[in-house]
Amino acid sequence: MLFTIFTPTFNRTKTLYNTYRSLVRQPNKSFIWLIVDDGSTDNTKALVDNWIGEKKVSIEYYFQQNAGKMAAHNWAAQLCKTELFMCLDSDDQLTDTAVEDVISFWEKHRNDRDDLLGIIAPKTIVNKDGSIIRNPEIPKGIEFTTGRGLYQSGYRGETAMVFRTEILRKYPFPVQDGEKFISEISAYDAMDEHYVMLAYNRPLMICEYQEDGYSNNLLKINVANPKGVVYVNQQRQRILHRFSPTLMREYIAYSRIAKYSWKKIVLDSRYPLYCLLMLPWGFLKMKRLLQTLKDNEK
Repeated sequence: MLFTIFTPTFNRTKTLYNTYRSLVRQPNKSFIWLIVDDGSTDNTKALVDNWIGEKKVSIEYYFQQNAGKMAAHNWAAQLCKTELFMCLDSDDQLTDTAVEDVISFWEKHRNDRDDLLGIIAPKTIVNKDGSIIRNPEIPKGIEFTTGRGLYQSGYRGETAMVFRTEILRKYPFPVQDGEKFISEISAYDAMDEHYVMLAYNRPLMICEYQEDGYSNNLLKINVANPKGVVYVNQQRQRILHRFSPTLMREYIAYSRIAKYSWKKIVLDSRYPLYCLLMLPWGFLKMKRLLQTLKDNEK
């Protein structure tokens, strides 16, 4: 087979069924559904075992002690045996012909460039009743792009991304000690420096808006995983090649949330002198972030 669809899951049996049904609906079944269960305590394994028994799609199931989506993703990339790899979250669904769309598009264009990483396409966001919240389109004229370049061109929305597995393995998510989350940008920005993606202007995924989803809980997730935020911030400052007061304030704020010493914050900064001068503003940013989080939780 050419294609692996990876789903990380943690206590998501209520939404995982819809993900499964979207795979069963695919006219082209030439894919492997690779599930990494991130320590679920519900009946996820029994549910998946039942689907394996149905033999409607090819399923591989693995269990890990709860370590977070990024650790699951890194493991799945190592487990993957196919040329292409796509992450389909446990609250997402494939569009009805997504597998055939990916395979045919890739087979047509895989040799267009030596630096081709994979495919990038829009993701449709819907309400629980199926009504569309966002249905973004890739700007006209874009054939090849980086993830960062796509947004710089004016794209607004989430994306579905298909990767060459051999390249993806070289860029694992840099999971930080004691944390379970880091933004995907941590790996995607690194890949953007060397590779481009094929732009496919049809949705490959549909995501139902979830109250407990990533977008709605970004601040809470970031405060719980501040080392990862600092890592991404430092990476972004390096790529930017210039001093950014906004990034510096964020760097200081999350470094303090991570309980880094003032000395470490200054010495680790890409711009130590500016960092030293901006410590009071960074501390103020930290207080505002924590107060906003407190207000949100009331």
